[in-house]
Amino acid sequence: MLGVLLLVLLAWRRLRPRPPQRYHPAWFLPAGLVFGSVSGMMSGAGPVMAPFYLSYGLRLGAYVGTAGIVGLGVQAAKVAVFGSAAVLTPRIVAWGLFLVPISVVGTVLGKRVMVHFPDWLFVAIIETVMGVGGLTLLLRG
Repeated sequence: MLGVLLLVLLAWRRLRPRPPQRYHPAWFLPAGLVFGSVSGMMSGAGPVMAPFYLSYGLRLGAYVGTAGIVGLGVQAAKVAVFGSAAVLTPRIVAWGLFLVPISVVGTVLGKRVMVHFPDWLFVAIIETVMGVGGLTLLLRG
């Protein structure tokens, strides 16, 4: 279902008959609730918020920063829930501690490249990730 949702959102962004409207910030509350719920139940939900961020006008650093803060909140909630349920084993925690610094380095390097992107290329990359993610989820199921 998540793969279908991503592909429908992508098609909607590209095929709607009128120019995109900028979402009011109030839309982020229900979208965030749905995203958080889906993310808590399954992996691969990250791109679901992409059309909302793009339609609000977020680009480049503002997009990545917003997605990063939202992702941090979602992951913190997951750690709290899984940690309280004694699901986080020492091995999983060790992998997490190993991967966090790698992610930080990747983010810093990515920012150095991204600042040189024109707006249209950034949007094309995000939409490509949405499409590939949607197709991957469909084909895995």
